[in-house]
This record gives sequence, C-alpha cells and structure tokens, in this order.
Amino acid sequence: MTKSAPILLCLLLPSFFVHAQKYTIGGKAGILLSWPSFGDKEDKRVFGSNPRLGISLAGLINFPMKDHYSFQAEGGFSRQGRR
Repeated sequence: MTKSAPILLCLLLPSFFVHAQKYTIGGKAGILLSWPSFGDKEDKRVFGSNPRLGISLAGLINFPMKDHYSFQAEGGFSRQGRR
C-alpha cells in the first residue's frame, strides 16, 4: 500500500455517505495587499518596503445536518505578489 492510499481513501469515503444529501458548493476570491516591515535597516534597503499585491482563491462545500447544523469544508490558495 502506498503512502497516498490512505489520503485517497479519506477523500473518496465521504462521497459514499453524502449521496442522498443536498449540498452547496461555492467559491471566493480576493486581492491581498501587504507592506513588509523590517527591523534591520540593511534588510529594508535590500528587500524594500513597497506594497505588494497578491491573490487569494478558495473553494468550499457545505453539507446540511440535522437541527439547523451544517458541516463546511474549505480549501484555499494565496499568493504574494512580486517585488
């Protein structure tokens, strides 16, 4: 058995149990803006302290449960901009 087999099993096993449930799929995206700060003046001179732009992308799935509860799983990706 390979190392990826337990991970694959964990991903596929829930799909057998949610066959009859209604679920919601969604996504979100955004822009990231950050200003790096450095305690050392030499690092600030080398790397700069200009604002950096980046992006953030995520997907989510929501499974309803009993009595007004739900389970929501989310996975995302974010990337810092170039200097």
